[in-house]
Amino acid sequence: MNHFDEVLNRIRDVISHEVNGRVRDQDVAQALGLKAGNLATLKSRDRLPIDEIALFCAKRRISINWMLFDQSAASLVENTEKYSFVRYFSEAKLSAGGGAFDLGEEYEVAQLPSLIANALGITDGEVDIVAVEGDSMEPTLSNGDLMAISRKEQKIKDGGIYALATPHGLFIKRVQREASGFISLISDNPDYEPIRIGADEARIIGVAIGAIKKV
Repeated sequence: MNHFDEVLNRIRDVISHEVNGRVRDQDVAQALGLKAGNLATLKSRDRLPIDEIALFCAKRRISINWMLFDQSAASLVENTEKYSFVRYFSEAKLSAGGGAFDLGEEYEVAQLPSLIANALGITDGEVDIVAVEGDSMEPTLSNGDLMAISRKEQKIKDGGIYALATPHGLFIKRVQREASGFISLISDNPDYEPIRIGADEARIIGVAIGAIKKV
């Protein structure tokens, strides 16, 4: 990582056109949203204000890797494009049976190689990975399969497989609209009857775009 003075000099260069005359430490502090005294204290301890620097870089569309590690943005593109990042809800379950609870807020960011991401149709980053629970969507989906859901698609297309939050729980089902304003949640397993609910009772979480089958 670059030393404190090296990072400060880079910030000075960035804001030089915003300041009349010589760029002083108090100008740097102001650009970072810090008090001059706080910046001086951090400087004496050789401790970089990482959060403030990250926000500074984000606002000015500057690579924080260049700021902190002297890595050019171009050198990072190839490695970044090798992966897609998704939210993995390890505790939540998409019920293919009797209904489950909402996804909740607990998730981890998972990194998928581009080969797998492309096979799942993951291109926009707005994807959740959730486990399937139950057998009502067999043979298409089995208990324990990992389902990729695109949050970008919120409109229902008849026959598509969707993750839906309903008063009865969280489901992964085929969806069929009715002229009456109701929708049917249809299982691929013929042993399960369709679930009929009002369209206003269902919140579309996303559309299923692929699955990782449990071995």
